[in-house]
Amino acid sequence: MLGRVVIVGGGVAGLAAAAKLLTSGFRVELLEARDRLGGRAGSFRMGTSWVDPCQHVNLGCCTALRGLLKEFGQERELIRQKCIWFCTKDGRISPFQASPLPEPFHLAPAFLKAHWLGWQDKWAIARGLNHLRNTPLPKTDRPLAAWLKETRQTAGAIEGLWGPVVVSALNEPWSTASFLTAAKVFREGLLGPRGSFEVELPRASLFELYDDGLGRALVEKGLKLRRATRVRQVVFERGKVIGVQTLGSEFIPAEVVIMAMPRYQWSQLLSKAIVSGHPELAQGEELGWAPITGVHLWLDRPITDLPHAALVGGEGHWLFRHRSVPRFVGDPSHYHQVVLSASGPALANGSQSLLERILLELGDYFPTMRKAVLLEAKVITERRATIRPVVGVDQNRPGPKTSQRGLFLAGDWTATGWPSTMEGAVRSGISAAKAVCNASHAEKSKGT
Repeated sequence: MLGRVVIVGGGVAGLAAAAKLLTSGFRVELLEARDRLGGRAGSFRMGTSWVDPCQHVNLGCCTALRGLLKEFGQERELIRQKCIWFCTKDGRISPFQASPLPEPFHLAPAFLKAHWLGWQDKWAIARGLNHLRNTPLPKTDRPLAAWLKETRQTAGAIEGLWGPVVVSALNEPWSTASFLTAAKVFREGLLGPRGSFEVELPRASLFELYDDGLGRALVEKGLKLRRATRVRQVVFERGKVIGVQTLGSEFIPAEVVIMAMPRYQWSQLLSKAIVSGHPELAQGEELGWAPITGVHLWLDRPITDLPHAALVGGEGHWLFRHRSVPRFVGDPSHYHQVVLSASGPALANGSQSLLERILLELGDYFPTMRKAVLLEAKVITERRATIRPVVGVDQNRPGPKTSQRGLFLAGDWTATGWPSTMEGAVRSGISAAKAVCNASHAEKSKGT
């Protein structure tokens, strides 16, 4: 049996790190401040149901998350949507799905049939995708807006494809997004293998996926899990981690500590002297964060039979209704959720104003909405949902290893090579665990 590891934070990154370390033979203890797992990918209780503040999705190109769930018997909890339904305010709907054509032309028929794009827009998109496929990415970042101008993208192409993809995948408007981060999404999703662009939705709530599902499976594999346990500080001795102290003054010994939480949450766990002596620990302090808002609607009828809809040209970006979320036993209402990414400007006049606008807007997309009765509504915003992928963002994202012996970092905000997503969180947890394994082997080879 290898050394003892304490992971601070039970979000997706912490769970992924725990899974990798358990299979590598480490003794792992995970401390979560809240009474449930999942972190920002969590749920809250409403009546008889668990409700996700915002609908989280996984893309077909996101292999790390799917692999983690598969390893612990949870892969069936993701439902693959092979078709994305694009809707416009005139009530028209275009299915977007792969054709039998060989890659990379499998999406060509879908683009040709996209009713909201003109022929000039489609030609511009083809030109942009061809440029992405055949041109090496630059080493220096720049604004996505500059690339869109360079490849002569039309206003229709930007508003009809590039912009919606960027704001949905990166949680950042196209006008301020990093080109390198956006190019990652375009290449992996639109130019990747067949199915890379497809959406996967959790079958149940994120609580059931990560806490009751993955968390339970990890405990059965040997994880020592402690919920509702807040850490006051990481404890060092002679420049090496020796454990953590909880808010209740309990000391938990450890040879390794992985801080698997957002950068803004863990600064109090380390003294100013330690941070100043190890510059990489200050890295990430200047990262900007962006909100995501979920508008939750319980109606007296369904307004569409689609499991989801990409809302072209609207203030809301997506509509989801793939599962029932009853408020009480026998609740006959129909649950819908509208998601707004990078929702700061939309909230300028308050949540009630946003709700009223969304209700009116849905009537344009789905005429049935005009006859529906709103039974209940909630507008929930995760103020710090993701980091902002602006130009040069990767320079502020640290790696998993620090110069402080025994201290490692994980989280979707770290240097994962991916945007700030569940996939990025899983990859960060795995990277942190691999760094721990490498450090352990190195120390053993030195005889320390």
